[in-house]
Amino acid sequence: MPYRIVDLDSDQPDLIHGAAVLLRDAFHNRSLDWQNLESARQEVVESLSEDRISRVAVDESGTVIAWIGGVPAYSGNVWEIHPLVVASRNRRQGLGRALWRDLEDIVSRRGGLTLWEAGDAETNETMLSAGVL
Repeated sequence: MPYRIVDLDSDQPDLIHGAAVLLRDAFHNRSLDWQNLESARQEVVESLSEDRISRVAVDESGTVIAWIGGVPAYSGNVWEIHPLVVASRNRRQGLGRALWRDLEDIVSRRGGLTLWEAGDAETNETMLSAGVL
């Protein structure tokens, strides 16, 4: 499965929409958040702030097949992975791991020391345990 990992920026409406669809589709039955396209789109737009990292994997046709975000804490020494989601048809192929490593490299270059993933208070799951990778 050929893909490339790129920055997600505010001037890429097609990729923003693709990430929002991916998030909604992955979580619409799992969480009170992101039940519709607008709430998912708001999450994507929030990930585009200057202090955050937002990366997507796109296939050969330019379709978003995975998305990872990073949110800094503790003066950029610690980063929360938020979110990490892979299209259902592309799961269990190492794409989540590739995005994780990509984010890890970027965080390290920014001086970050730790990556962590928060659990969901509603479901008591992380994105890793929720099966969205």
